[in-house]
Amino acid sequence: MKKNNMRFYVTITIVKIATKILKLLGRNATHLPGWLANQLCPDFLGHLEKPETLVYITGTNGKTTVSNLTAEILRDNGYNFANNASGSNVSEGLVSALLSKSSFFGKANEKLAILEVDERYSPLIYPYMQPDIFLCTNLCRDALDRNANVDFIVDILNTNISDHTKMILNGDDLIVSHLKPDNERVYFGIDKLPRDSKARPNIVRDIIVCPDCDTPLEYDFLRYNHVGRAHCPNCGYGSPEVNYDVTSVDEEKMEFTIKTATGEETYRLLGKNITDVYNELTAITLLHELGLTYEQIFKSMNKMKLVASRYNVEKVGNKEVIMCLAKGQSPIASSRVFEFIAEQGGNSAVVLLNYDYHDDLHSSENMAWIYEADYEFLNTDSVKQIIPGGKRCYDYQLRALLAGVSEERIECALNPEDVVKLVNLSEVDKIYILHAVYTRPKALEIKEHLIKRIQKGEK
Repeated sequence: MKKNNMRFYVTITIVKIATKILKLLGRNATHLPGWLANQLCPDFLGHLEKPETLVYITGTNGKTTVSNLTAEILRDNGYNFANNASGSNVSEGLVSALLSKSSFFGKANEKLAILEVDERYSPLIYPYMQPDIFLCTNLCRDALDRNANVDFIVDILNTNISDHTKMILNGDDLIVSHLKPDNERVYFGIDKLPRDSKARPNIVRDIIVCPDCDTPLEYDFLRYNHVGRAHCPNCGYGSPEVNYDVTSVDEEKMEFTIKTATGEETYRLLGKNITDVYNELTAITLLHELGLTYEQIFKSMNKMKLVASRYNVEKVGNKEVIMCLAKGQSPIASSRVFEFIAEQGGNSAVVLLNYDYHDDLHSSENMAWIYEADYEFLNTDSVKQIIPGGKRCYDYQLRALLAGVSEERIECALNPEDVVKLVNLSEVDKIYILHAVYTRPKALEIKEHLIKRIQKGEK
């Protein structure tokens, strides 16, 4: 921490007062205090005292779920810590989270901080406050207009992370597992499962040749995108030995087993999607590295459930209305949801509301990403209808047609509310509503209207 100056003290006084006013007005005060602090004192984060142990959780997908799950289990075990679960994962959110757990003059009140961090914001955060533990879930292409390509993000992380930071990394992601190669590190991963023999390749694979010698990589198994286990037949580059390794997943019993250095551990499975397994495994790995025992984690995990804002099933009569987060601008996140839907079988309608509403309001939406999302997974007999909604609905229709989906199975709704009447309830028993972060409110409205249709017995 830098030596504090008068500007810092004036800023923190103003921000603390502003925070109290916001709370009196019933506001969350999760972003504005950090924004105000950065405006008044650009190096504010560098002056603020940090907790003894600072954990950053980052990655393209899964960081919010992992951060929230970790925080819930720590809280259930009596830990006190700073956390930005209810705020943003950019510099303003971190400042707000740390300020909420600090004294009036910026002294840390807690010894631990668990912070979700957007990898793109590393240059604005790491120079002022380095993590003691850095955890990365995965890295793949996402938001092309601001993130460019994965190599760009890797360079940002390698440049900004300290050589003394402990790394907790996805051993099944060849890009992630080679971040900061000389740092102390721990790996988590999922060994080959029966489902992996049926895995269908994605359009996108973010690493296909050895970065050391340009030889094509050989995969022992490929799970999705570039995630799996591989090696270079020429120079030895490849997937590392994994410290926390899932050896089996039982979807009937809804449990999975992890092999660790001290033996096997079995946990309740919170969701059937392979990304749910990764998220749970990632949180368990971090919790162990923070000193929690198997018994502590197991007991708390049994109380947890998949975050409803990410995946929620509501049964109405003999039908299911299912809300799924499928981030806009993220082809891999959407592809994972598409494949999951195809695996579930039954007769389904898929409502697409995962357009980038934020970009639509503030700039312009880049549609290149939908051509990298695997709409081919939806070209299956179980998907009876695909219903894109919103002003970009015809882009999604075109992409589905290019994936081979027959034209009669695609119906567009330029007005998002119109998707409700387009769902053929007599033909389907599952309705999936895919939404992005900013389109969730609209998706919830549509869900309620669909439920009313079902309750009325409409067809």
